[in-house]
Parts: sequence; structure tokens; C-alpha cells
Amino acid sequence: MLKWIFDSFYGPEAAFTAIRVFQYITFRSALSAVLGFGLTVLLMPVVIRWCRASLFRASTKEDVPFHAKKAGTPTLGGAVVVMTTLVATLICADLGNRFVQMILVVLVGLGVVGFLDDLLKAVRSEAGLFGRYKLLFQFLIAAVIAAWVHHSAIEYRLLWKSEDILTGYQSVLAVPFFKNTFWNLGAWYIPLSILIIVGTS
Repeated sequence: MLKWIFDSFYGPEAAFTAIRVFQYITFRSALSAVLGFGLTVLLMPVVIRWCRASLFRASTKEDVPFHAKKAGTPTLGGAVVVMTTLVATLICADLGNRFVQMILVVLVGLGVVGFLDDLLKAVRSEAGLFGRYKLLFQFLIAAVIAAWVHHSAIEYRLLWKSEDILTGYQSVLAVPFFKNTFWNLGAWYIPLSILIIVGTS
């Protein structure tokens, strides 16, 4: 939002020099981190007190003895993190960036799954969302994002510091820690992306 305000009303030649910092991703990234952390610190104690006074407390699994330690633990902590991250992103990120849009879809989608899990734990006093349904929702969200990335005509540079800008379907994997090392995964790009998103969620 800040970048949109800057681009719409000020621009690179803004008379008020200090306002130009909003065009730099480094400044907006730092501001987003500070804003997200600050909101979490402020809101988390309030949510914890509310959860202790309501139904949103962790239940236990009778067949798992050590799980009894979690009895009565306030839940919804993840929802607070998701909300504060979402607010910080909406304020500081470039919302016209397709990668930002994709990350927001993943964040909100998986956040909803986590909230449903906590809600069912509170209402039914059981284990929450069944594992098979949780995995199903995760795979569906990951499939949408993987297909979105694959079919997006995103401009990118294949070689490090290369001036050649390419565009088209994404099927190339940049090998970490190796400059200018790429694997064209072809049709395997989507299933690998799905496994990575689900595995890290």
C-alpha cells in the first residue's frame, strides 16, 4: 500500500525527499518485519487471555500420554501470526507483484486450514481437523499455486547478472548454491512444487 501511495501521488521525483524511501524494497522489508513483530507482541497476550477465558484451548489425545501436557494450552497463536503478517504485507509490499499475490494466497489459504483445525478442537474437544482432510486442503492450495506459477508469463533472468530477460512458462529450477546451474523439470515442475509447498507448510 505504501508503494502504491508513493507511486500514485509522489513518484521518484517527489519534492519531499524522505518520502522516497518507500520505493526501496530494503526499507519496506525492514518496516514490514518491525511492524509484524510489533503487532504480534501487542496482540498475542490479548489473544492468549481471551483463549484462556473461552473454548479455544488445546485438547489432549487419550492414546498419547505425553500429549496431556498440552491440556488447556491456548490456541489461535498461529492465527495471530498470520493476521499480523498479512497486515504488514498489505501495508509494505508491492501488491502489484505477482509473487506477493501468490504468497498472500498461500498464507491466507493455509491460515484458514489452521484456524479450522483450532476451531474444531475447541468445539468438539477432539483432535481437530482430520489429517486426511488437512492434507487434502494443503494439496489443493499447493496445486493452485504451482499451476499459477507454471502458467504465469513472468519475466526472469536465467543467468546470474545476465541482461537477457526471458518470459514464458516456468519449468526451470535454479540449483541452490550453484550459480548458473539450472534444471529444466518440464512436466515435473508442478508436482515437485506441490510437494515442496505441502512439505514446508
